[in-house]
Amino acid sequence: MRLASALVGFAIATSPALAHADGVYFTESFGPGAVRGPLSSRLDGDTFRIKVSAGYRFGDWAIEPWLGADITNIDHPSYDDPDLGSYGIDLKRIMPVSEHVSVYIRGSMSHIAFPDQAPCCDLYDPGFAPYAYDLYGYGGRGLGVGVGAQLSGKGSVWGLLAWPLFFLVKDGPQMNAGIFVEDSYDYYRFQPPSSYSSSIDASITRLTFGFAVGSDF
Repeated sequence: MRLASALVGFAIATSPALAHADGVYFTESFGPGAVRGPLSSRLDGDTFRIKVSAGYRFGDWAIEPWLGADITNIDHPSYDDPDLGSYGIDLKRIMPVSEHVSVYIRGSMSHIAFPDQAPCCDLYDPGFAPYAYDLYGYGGRGLGVGVGAQLSGKGSVWGLLAWPLFFLVKDGPQMNAGIFVEDSYDYYRFQPPSSYSSSIDASITRLTFGFAVGSDF
């Protein structure tokens, strides 16, 4: 995160003033994450996130409501892995570096939760710690920050049918498309489903890769 933040700071200081139109867009992203804090003692420490967003850009700012899922892993044959579901909203500050390259910093508010109930095949095992069974029903709010870089360009909407057509077809309706990479940090507090258990704090750092299509982003 320190290196990524330094790169964003350098881009702010050296970026030219480039005009961008307002627009709507769609993104899909994925990438690995590392769990820190008390929650890491109940999981193996790794996740894999899939996230979809719909965004609106206005000037050098963008707002993105999103849905996400984190795939977890618990090394025990009696349990299914309790994947995390989440939703939230991001606010981005975008800083153009050149005509096709931008960097950005974003803040995020979210809600994250394990499934309400364990599958029928997940049996309580008193000889196994940590207990995957105990995580079901936990959920809470999160705050996050991320920094990233994106490469974008304009091409044909026929690229939605086959990606090479985006670059090969020069006539007809046009759209923007691009790829991005992001380094992020999120902090969560998971509240228990009943008053008999205590809350669990956790942080997750993620490296995310994704693509975007739309009128501008």
